[in-house]
Amino acid sequence: MYRLLVRLFKTEFVFKMSLSILKMIEKIPFGTRLLSIVHSVDRPELACEHMGLKFVNPVGLGAGVDKSGKYSNILSAYGYSFVEVGPTQPQSIKEVIDNLKNKSRNVNIAVDIARTKDFITCFTLSYDFADMFVINFMGPSQSNIKDEDNIIEILSQILDARITYDENKPVLVKLLPNMSKASLELIVDYCLMNGVDGIFASSEEDARFIRSIAGPRICIVAYGGIRNHVQAEAMLKAGADLIEVTTGLILEGPNIVRNILKKLDCNAL
Repeated sequence: MYRLLVRLFKTEFVFKMSLSILKMIEKIPFGTRLLSIVHSVDRPELACEHMGLKFVNPVGLGAGVDKSGKYSNILSAYGYSFVEVGPTQPQSIKEVIDNLKNKSRNVNIAVDIARTKDFITCFTLSYDFADMFVINFMGPSQSNIKDEDNIIEILSQILDARITYDENKPVLVKLLPNMSKASLELIVDYCLMNGVDGIFASSEEDARFIRSIAGPRICIVAYGGIRNHVQAEAMLKAGADLIEVTTGLILEGPNIVRNILKKLDCNAL
């Protein structure tokens, strides 16, 4: 039905309508639970643990779908093991916190911090309300944060702020896809030496490159154009530990997670 509607109407309109319907379902008694049963896949062998967090499977939802945390619980009913909320900015972080703090957590929440010159404000304000944090250097306002020195300086500020908390929550970094191998290697080395927990890879080539440097010491999250189990397996076999879908959800509809998990080869993990 979803793909038929996408052919008849603009994709963005259909997707926004779908989110509105999800919000209505969430208000129905047992609505989220029923949705979860419909989309459940009995594959306990896909469960994994990374960065000290348990994931029921390796598939998560990338940033850009749930920008304010409003839909995190109902979206998890589709089978995602984590939901990346955002991208957030200082002016929008209060809404994110308000949406997250009153919800019972049934999925790992990652707060994506991007499109801002003030990463620290978003990080410190949301620290108590998320499970992990994505420091995202891909936003349009990060056009001036291209070299590794600026990136390392910002990551150092984030890691210094993390030390002040009793609980050490995972910090991951998302870089520009076209970064040179020399710059990428320098940043991976920094991450390994300073306790950054994960790094995103936008291609099989980058996943293999990062894994060749880091070995098993860092979590790699693959993203970018993943729409089926074949692409998911390719990323996992290239070295990724987790994968994210974003545009895949918008183009393929809510069954994308179930379709991936049903056919995903557990040997790829």
